[in-house]
Amino acid sequence: MLDTTTNYPVVPELANVNSQPPDRSDYVELESVERHLVMWANSDNSGKEAYVCDKPNTTLPNTTAIIENYWDGGGAPDYQLVLRQFWRPVGKSYHRIPVGNTLTISVSKTQGVSSTVSQSITASLGISYGALSAEISATFSTSVTTSEESTYTETVQIEPPANGMVRVWMLWQLVHEIVAIRSDGTVLPKGDRQHANRKADVAWNGPGHYSSGAWVSYDETSWLFPSETFVAYQKDFPARAAHGRLR
Repeated sequence: MLDTTTNYPVVPELANVNSQPPDRSDYVELESVERHLVMWANSDNSGKEAYVCDKPNTTLPNTTAIIENYWDGGGAPDYQLVLRQFWRPVGKSYHRIPVGNTLTISVSKTQGVSSTVSQSITASLGISYGALSAEISATFSTSVTTSEESTYTETVQIEPPANGMVRVWMLWQLVHEIVAIRSDGTVLPKGDRQHANRKADVAWNGPGHYSSGAWVSYDETSWLFPSETFVAYQKDFPARAAHGRLR
């Protein structure tokens, strides 16, 4: 059973026996904070490259390089770091069961953070590897699963429906997402999408030292944290409306 005091998203309802589940439910925003992200700076002319804070003249704990100014005259983008959650379907868990025997299936559940995501977000937050859990706890009050990714298989028995019906069964997983949202409600672009690349003067060894022009962009602006919370969805529909193969 789900904790009724938690602000969970609504589990998507299927309209009929032939409906396919959506890729995700609606989002529920939990928290938003002002926090600057890290950009990757690369200079074609000098061969220099480094991580830099997107706020000009701001240093990071693990690098001396800073952005002195953006060539377009603007500052860092206007965005907030948002923590939100949603349901997503567990792969291969969707089944349509006709009248008859109980159906036994194996469901693979994956939770926790992959090493790729962990490395990406630690770089983008400008923190050392291994400090992710402490940093997220310090940034957001909501508990987020930051343990190492693990997968296990669970056997589930699904009882058949009453005569004349088809039972639709599937499993949903709660996923947390940390994402940079701009003031217009869109996700902060990464890489070279939608002019995410900008030119800036970068002082590679800190203020007052050698600087050169460089391309700067965000490696990533959204990270998923699959939780250990799962919920089963089950609904019966008239069998006469079903198309295609059942089970």
